[in-house]
Amino acid sequence: MWSWVAHRVTGVLIFFFLFVHVLDTALVRVSPEDYDKVVATYKTPIVACLEYGLVAAILFHALNGLRVIAVDFWSKGPPLPEADALDRRRRVARADARGDLPRPRPRRP
Repeated sequence: MWSWVAHRVTGVLIFFFLFVHVLDTALVRVSPEDYDKVVATYKTPIVACLEYGLVAAILFHALNGLRVIAVDFWSKGPPLPEADALDRRRRVARADARGDLPRPRPRRP
């Protein structure tokens, strides 16, 4: 559960970073002076810490995504109750068709 939440949160954070990155890069065409000011704010120690957080978010998101792919494609996953009940019904139906099920005894009057 928490892995799912963290995967979604890191995905949103990475998307937000990419959105801001596209906006500040587009600022070059509008106002090069404002772009230089924005880039100067990126050189502060606080933003450097945020960049480490971004790298951690990207690594977690990528590795967790690979884990999800591995679980989806190479693991049978947790058994679903509906699938288990359906499987039991199929096995009983096959056994009944083969005649492997014991027949009920007739009732005495």
